[in-house]
Amino acid sequence: MTPFSKESSSLEFWSKASDPTADKKLLENLYNNNVIQLNKTSTTAQNLKQVQTSQDSTFWNSYRDTLTSNKRGSDGKILILSIIALNFTYNVLKNELGVENDTVNKARRHAQLYGPGAPPLEKPKRIVQRFSDDQNE
Repeated sequence: MTPFSKESSSLEFWSKASDPTADKKLLENLYNNNVIQLNKTSTTAQNLKQVQTSQDSTFWNSYRDTLTSNKRGSDGKILILSIIALNFTYNVLKNELGVENDTVNKARRHAQLYGPGAPPLEKPKRIVQRFSDDQNE
């Protein structure tokens, strides 16, 4: 039962009463007195989608700005990109941030080896010395 015809509204209210005319009358009165608003959910869903789209574009713009203002070169770009590289596909990152597949691949590898956004481990420098003939004996 709805306060409208079925053609104008896809919402339905169900009643367990054997004679739902009283429930229908109550529903019509509530709707006419603006106690319930049936079209509000679709408007809220549209507003929520617009807010989500706005937040998505803000996120991608901010991330793109971070990558371009990076001062560490390609290593810094890979480090920054490794934060989100595992959460998005190659195509999404390529389209939204304008990075190449090779850069995404390096960022994913970095995230798997060192963790997302973590600096790479510094390898200890190995110093090799040769023994002279006197030291060998």
